[in-house]
Amino acid sequence: MRIKHNMILLVIIACLLIAIVGITNWPADRTQEVNVNNEQTPNFSEANNIEIIWDVSDSMWGKVDNERKYLRAKKALVDIINSIPTNVNIGLRTIGNQKGSNGSTKLVVNITKNNKQNLLDNIESLRPTGKSPIGKAMLEASDDLSNLEGNKHILLVTDGKDTGKVMPSKLANQIYDKGIRVHVLQVGSNENVINLKLQSIAQLGGGKYFTYSEKDKVVPTMNLIE
Repeated sequence: MRIKHNMILLVIIACLLIAIVGITNWPADRTQEVNVNNEQTPNFSEANNIEIIWDVSDSMWGKVDNERKYLRAKKALVDIINSIPTNVNIGLRTIGNQKGSNGSTKLVVNITKNNKQNLLDNIESLRPTGKSPIGKAMLEASDDLSNLEGNKHILLVTDGKDTGKVMPSKLANQIYDKGIRVHVLQVGSNENVINLKLQSIAQLGGGKYFTYSEKDKVVPTMNLIE
């Protein structure tokens, strides 16, 4: 009887062990809450800062396809500004816009949020005049952005005619080293030499180069770059 009793106990213990092992090996998706990895999901809450450099120098009076270059730029800028999310800080710096000046660049609208109407009003009122020191404008734009937190972008809108003494592509690389990306929107004619110069600015500046026909890609591209 004692042997039979012991056998029954052994069977009971074995059953309990099997049950315990079965519970510990229960599929994870039935016993645990699924955690979302935040690093794998897009985070658009980080502040973006964009300073637009608009070339409104004398050369922008020229025409492409029977349309003045500054008017092409104006149309592109209006669409771009209206497409930028409201949580983005936007500023506007001009090149030229002062008759007879060799080094004119001015921060027309400070880099802040909720200033779209101010930007649009200034864009509407500006007319081309003066020289176009692209490198100087890029350098001052990087200073404007340097103390801001979050992603930082410069968007250069130009026909590529540069009257400055500083090589913009070299500066673009230095600016990128500071964590600021430089993008270029070409609104002038399709000239190989100018295109290559502007492409090199974007490439060395860690940004993108856009032709006028690609203007609708500007905002989505800047949002995709981390």
